[in-house]
Amino acid sequence: KKKGIGLILVAVSAISFSVMSMLIKLANRKGEGLSALSLSMYRGVLSFIFNFMYSTLYLKIPNKFSVIGIGLGLSKVQIIALVGRSIAGTLSLTCGFFAFTLLPLGDASSLIFTSPILTFILARIFLKEAIGIFELVCGLICLIGVCLISKPKFLFGTDFPLLNATMNTTFNEKGGIDEKQHLLGVVAALSAALASAGAYVFVRKLGDVKAETVVGSFMFTAF
Repeated sequence: KKKGIGLILVAVSAISFSVMSMLIKLANRKGEGLSALSLSMYRGVLSFIFNFMYSTLYLKIPNKFSVIGIGLGLSKVQIIALVGRSIAGTLSLTCGFFAFTLLPLGDASSLIFTSPILTFILARIFLKEAIGIFELVCGLICLIGVCLISKPKFLFGTDFPLLNATMNTTFNEKGGIDEKQHLLGVVAALSAALASAGAYVFVRKLGDVKAETVVGSFMFTAF
């Protein structure tokens, strides 16, 4: 039963992320609307308010400051992990929003969702978790996908105008491909994936710290 609920929550999370990505593009309006930092601020404060209300009204947590990690009596390792998760999550959030304002939704989302391969690499380095053949194969496929999306010049060159025109939607004032802006978007998306992977590693160190505390601290930091 718990596994089924977990799978449903993962599906809801993925759908919500897709809807949020679309709304970010609409709110930015090709650079003329809200900036990535403004979007991150609004996301942080609204999510914190909802998390605070859920924690105090529904869960009825006695210490209302517990949703931002204050007065919890956490261990030193948990405090460090909570701070690390909040900072890494904030970097991931901001870089991801920045990538959404520069790249097509499909490109940005695909690059950001490379975080699983980075997660198991970091887990191997810092948590000493084993990596099997299956994970390595999936990681290789993931990297090939990144190359096809980011299209580095040393692999693709610049002699494929039709390919570039159909796979990019970041244009300059003259109607051509704005390569610098596209590259910046790719770097931002991969940075978001790396920061997200780091956040997952920190979560593993949090142990049995309640989810509302982790979310509250993260969103307070993001705001």
